[in-house]
Amino acid sequence: SYIAQGSMVVEGHDVYTVGPSALDPGGIGGDAAASVGNHWRDTPAPYGPLFLLISAAVARTTGGTIVPAVLAMRVVAVLSLVLIVWSLRRLAREHGHSESRALWLGALNPLLLIHVVGGMHNDGLMIGLMLAGFVLALRGKWIAGSALVGLAMMVKSPAAVSLLFIGVLVHASATGPQWRRWAKGLLAPGLIACAVAGGA
Repeated sequence: SYIAQGSMVVEGHDVYTVGPSALDPGGIGGDAAASVGNHWRDTPAPYGPLFLLISAAVARTTGGTIVPAVLAMRVVAVLSLVLIVWSLRRLAREHGHSESRALWLGALNPLLLIHVVGGMHNDGLMIGLMLAGFVLALRGKWIAGSALVGLAMMVKSPAAVSLLFIGVLVHASATGPQWRRWAKGLLAPGLIACAVAGGA
């Protein structure tokens, strides 16, 4: 499905109005479209532009050939896992917690390995970008952190909920009257993420 959607981007289809069945059977994503389950064949893409651009790059690079394209998507999944591991180690280290426990609970557990790496689900990329955003925000770089969460939203929209966490950090570090601190905490991270989303 990911490869078919990336091929749709390459062929110039609007992935938000049609499903993989719109692909030319003899074209770049024909084999991928034929492999998509019946209930997904006419379903528009539920993913954000960042992930669709990654899928399109994979489809273009591999010519849509199934095995190389699947391996390339698995590389994306493994890189997502690396980003999750990097983020969890820093979050644990900077807050006095056990790095090994954080890794076992958050990254090396069977559910994440089977779902993200084995299943190649793009949730891993969303989570990795979101956690890296938390690392930056906790270091006082909340603008960059909000931008990374904006990128995570451009993989899957539920990442937007994590802006509330960054908003709490912004509110706590802001100065001035209480209403201004609340306004900055509630609005600023969302505006930055929306600007990144608009750019994507």
